[in-house]
Amino acid sequence: LLLQSCLAVAELREAKGEGVAAKGYLDRLAAAIQLDMQSHAATEMFPWPHEDEPTDLTVDLAYLRRMVGRHLSYGPSIGHWTHTQAAEVAEVVRTGLRRFYTPPVLPDEKYAHEWSFLRPLETLNTVDGEYEYDLPAHFAMLDGPLTYGADESSLSQTVKLVSEHQVRMKRQHTNLTARPTMAALRVQGGDETTWKLVVWPTPDAEYAIHYRCQSNPGLLSSGVAKPAGGMPHAQTVVEACLSAADDFLGVKNSPHLSAFRECLRSS
Repeated sequence: LLLQSCLAVAELREAKGEGVAAKGYLDRLAAAIQLDMQSHAATEMFPWPHEDEPTDLTVDLAYLRRMVGRHLSYGPSIGHWTHTQAAEVAEVVRTGLRRFYTPPVLPDEKYAHEWSFLRPLETLNTVDGEYEYDLPAHFAMLDGPLTYGADESSLSQTVKLVSEHQVRMKRQHTNLTARPTMAALRVQGGDETTWKLVVWPTPDAEYAIHYRCQSNPGLLSSGVAKPAGGMPHAQTVVEACLSAADDFLGVKNSPHLSAFRECLRSS
């Protein structure tokens, strides 16, 4: 456009009138103005939000929503979405997180990967006279034995896991209080998402029982905004959500699914 403007000026000085160069300049100027208007309209329609800016290299719920919203052509700002669009973005993010937490079997692999950060080591501290204990909300199932610390002197460092029926039978026959040697899992309610640990004998003091469990990660929210795994797995989470967005759009041979698999292999 600048060159065409110079040619038009030169033409005007030499020929003392508008010619081919001037017409070309006006045509290019009109095209440039149209392009600028389109760019401005796109910027106004889908502005990138400035709130909730990341402070590190992890990803959070706001960032995942922005990336998915932009991928679905809704724009990155939730304030510009309809109710339906917001619901669709939320569902895609949930699908992506499920894909990340329970990944598929990779090509040339026999088994799906199990994340170590979803198998945390927990500690339950008993209370004198209490035999029922709520397990963490994320608890899914035990992933190993119940043990006491090495500093607690005893012939047995493990707590035997038995059925709840066996613990109830023991409690019916004796009111013994001592360091627990048996324990059973009891589901709370009927949805099998929250659990209690019932021990026998009833503790006569405070004891620390250690166990590893499989964890059920909850939904992301304002209270828990970042997915499990942290920064090392951030891009894997992003690609999982974008591949879920491609599924939602009906994209075949999704490049984001391929990228997710590559990230998953390196994670």
